[in-house]
Amino acid sequence: MLKEEVITAVEQGRFVIYAVARVDEALELLTGLPAGARDQHGLFPENTVNGMAVARLETIARVAVKKRGGARHGAPE
Repeated sequence: MLKEEVITAVEQGRFVIYAVARVDEALELLTGLPAGARDQHGLFPENTVNGMAVARLETIARVAVKKRGGARHGAPE
């Protein structure tokens, strides 16, 4: 059960509770952006939370490869 102070805050409009079934729903609520679903090629649309996350991870991976001066760990050279 929720604490009484949380219930009071909700009633006063100082706090909101959202029920979500999937993480993507929470991402959309928190960011105001669509989460994004994979297309037929397994890619996320660019201007979505998931698309931006994948793009950032790819950037980080490229920097890591550059710093090591070679292929990605586990990738064929």
